[in-house]
Formats: sequence, C-alpha cells, structure tokens
Amino acid sequence: MIALRNIYVLLSLLLVSFSEAQTVQDLWISPASPEFSTNLTVGETYELKWDSSLADQFATFAQTVDPSNTDLWITDYNLHVYSKRIAARQNLNSITTLSWKVDIAADDIAATNQWVFRWLEQGVDYADTTDQISSPGFYVQEDITAAVTRSSTIIGATYTSETPVTSSAISAASNASASEASAGSVASSNIGNGLSTGAKADIGIGAVLGAALLLGLGWFLARKAGKFKTGVTDTPNRTELPVSHSSAPPEAKFQPYSDLPSQSQLVPQYQQANFAELENTDSRSGPHELSGQDGYRQM
Repeated sequence: MIALRNIYVLLSLLLVSFSEAQTVQDLWISPASPEFSTNLTVGETYELKWDSSLADQFATFAQTVDPSNTDLWITDYNLHVYSKRIAARQNLNSITTLSWKVDIAADDIAATNQWVFRWLEQGVDYADTTDQISSPGFYVQEDITAAVTRSSTIIGATYTSETPVTSSAISAASNASASEASAGSVASSNIGNGLSTGAKADIGIGAVLGAALLLGLGWFLARKAGKFKTGVTDTPNRTELPVSHSSAPPEAKFQPYSDLPSQSQLVPQYQQANFAELENTDSRSGPHELSGQDGYRQM
C-alpha cells in the first residue's frame, strides 16, 4: 500500500514537471520560448543553450536520432526553402551549449525571416527525415551597417539603370577619366571634339574659300605687275614734242621708232621751242577805222 502511494507521488511529480515544460521547446534556454521572442543578427556569434534533459526527449520524439551523435541544422520555420548543417557529431549527453556565428545571406533573409534550429540524425539530410528535436522559432536580421550599404548600392544601381546613356555621355565619361595633369595638354583637342559636324564643315569650307581668295588676289597682283613692267619696256624713250600748228601731215613730222635719231641729234629748235601766241594770219580782217594818213596813202 505504501509502495503504491510512493508510485503515485512519483507520477504526480512527473506530471507536474511535464506540465511545467509543456513542450520540448520549453527545454531550450536560447533561443527561448515563446516562439519568435529572440532576434539574431548576421555576423554576431550566438550561443545556443538547452537543458540537459533535452537528450532524454529523443527516445520519445525522435527515436532514430542518437543524442550522443547528432547534427545541428538551421532551417526556415515552415517553408522548406532553406536548410544548412552548422554542427556535426555533437554529443548532447555531455554538452548543453554550442556557439555559432550567424551567417545567412541577405537574399535568403529576404525570402523568409522565420528560422529554427533542429537536431537531426548524424549524416542524414534535412529533407530526407522527419525525426528531429527543434528549438523555438526566432528571427534573423541583417547588420544595420551592411543593410544600409546594400540599400545604397541598390538605389545607386537603379538610378544608373534609369539614366539614359548616349554616345556623347560615353565620350564625356571617357574624357573625364584622363588625369588633371594631362588636361592642359589636351585642352585644344577637347575643344575641337566639342564642335558639331556642321561647324567643322563650315570651318573647312571657309578655310578653302579664304585660301582660294588669297591665291586669286596674288595672281591678280602678279598679272598687274607684269603688265606694268611690259608697258615700260615697250614705250620708246623719247622727249615729248611740242604741238605744231603746221599743216604738214603727222607722217612727215615723225619717223618710225627704228629710224628716229637719238636725243642728241634732235633739231635744237624742237628742244628749245617755247609756246607763244601766234599772230592772226587771216587776211580777212574785221572792219576798223583807218587813220588819215593811211587813207591818204591809199588814195
């Protein structure tokens, strides 16, 4: 009778202990219950902790798993999109803590942010078994600095992709990559590159027309100079003769250039001739009054 009473007390204590634990997840210290009350940050070293009685739960909830030789996995909570083994061949009969550096890619965090640790049979893939002892669910967040840097990179890439790219912009970016030391030596080249095709064509046409104009002007001046020189050579070296009132024909006054005497042989009267008013030789004089003496002589 006393033995039965002792058994009853022992069972009562076990029931009280189980009621306090309620689930296997309550045997975890970190991450702790309730679900999703813990936040992990990428890059930090996190220490997992559990009660030593967790090893006794495999006989009830994961009979294929040997608690003395088990693997620890991290997976998404219920979407089955991510799983990774983070520790192998662990003996839960002798350890109650395990350190792990949080390492989850940003893209995986973007896909799901609810995670869980799972103890599985050693060497068995997560997708190939259902026997496991799992932890309470928890969240994983990116490091703030890394998240800001990633957001800035995405914004910059988006802005760049939305900016139209032209050949002139590519040429400008290429010119901008030159060092400041060489900027002065290529300044004139850069100015030339900035002219439009029409402007370059106008400059070329203007240069051609200017050159043609200069050539034409030079040819014209040279021709004028040649004519002047030829005229001086062809003009006979003679002294201009005074105008004569003789009725002799011009042919009698001058001889051909080849027959003309030299200047020293010219008639002196031509050389020293002076202009003077000629007397009127017209015999038809106008009427005028005669003196008495003249009339007497006529009579």
